[in-house]
Amino acid sequence: MTVPPNASTPENEIQPRHFLERLGIPKVLVWGFVGVLLFMIGDGVESGYLSPYLIDEGVAKDQVALLFTVYGVTASIAAWFSGALSDLWVTAVTPEHRLGSAVGWFWFAFTGGLPTLGSLFASLTIPWIGAYSTLWSSLALVVAGGLIALPRATTIRSPCSWSASSAPRSPAMCRCPP
Repeated sequence: MTVPPNASTPENEIQPRHFLERLGIPKVLVWGFVGVLLFMIGDGVESGYLSPYLIDEGVAKDQVALLFTVYGVTASIAAWFSGALSDLWVTAVTPEHRLGSAVGWFWFAFTGGLPTLGSLFASLTIPWIGAYSTLWSSLALVVAGGLIALPRATTIRSPCSWSASSAPRSPAMCRCPP
């Protein structure tokens, strides 16, 4: 079987020229991933020390347990929405042959910030500026991450506005009225 000369084969694809694109990060998403990483670092700062800190400050254990339960439920709902929105964000601007690595980099930024670098940040800043100031610095990281990521997410288009040439990758993604 012969391959037609115009067929798209791996040899015919244009190789990424930018260092980050060779790693699988689309250039248009770089600052978005940096913003997600900073946001999630700020979000994960309290995970390792907030419960003992609140108990040391005189908050009853049952109130701390209720607080963390409500926080967990809220975080679960927010994570579901953020996952759905970020999947549209990443898939809307990434070439199809790079989707796997782009989604992987999103989850690297997301999980690298929340449980890993957030706790590391807290362990470095609590001895230096104290627990209370560390919480305020985590808010600054969340705001900075949002300010970096959100303006760069303007390239997202509604599935309803896609033209025939940029049709959705999955029919389930476009549930628009006729």
